[in-house]
Amino acid sequence: TPEELAELAVFFCSGAANNVRGVAWNMDGGWAAQ
Repeated sequence: TPEELAELAVFFCSGAANNVRGVAWNMDGGWAAQ
């Protein structure tokens, strides 16, 4: 949903994402989990 994408964008802009390296983020509505 647009809200989930916005939450991810806010996370990337926050200090909490400083140590995130080499991660692929799937925002596909759960299709990858099926």
